[in-house]
Amino acid sequence: MITIKRPWVKPSAKSHASRSHDPFYQTKQWKAIREAQLSKNPLCEECERAGRTTLANTVDHIIPREQGGSDLPENLQSLCGSCHNKKSAKERR
Repeated sequence: MITIKRPWVKPSAKSHASRSHDPFYQTKQWKAIREAQLSKNPLCEECERAGRTTLANTVDHIIPREQGGSDLPENLQSLCGSCHNKKSAKERR
């Protein structure tokens, strides 16, 4: 068996990939929340703050669920994939 070491992955950190496997994100409840958020704000909020116009494709918890963040609209933001990846990487540090 070959073991591939990935030093850039912290073993104790929960990666975005592991969060995306959270069964909650497959529920009708989350899908409805996501759809409502993207309908309300279809543009990436981070890009908008930087003066860019980019379609959002991700709904992000401002305070992550595993840190006690809620699914209420005030804790959600629409992001493009690039901005979401940057935010997730920063949270893992």
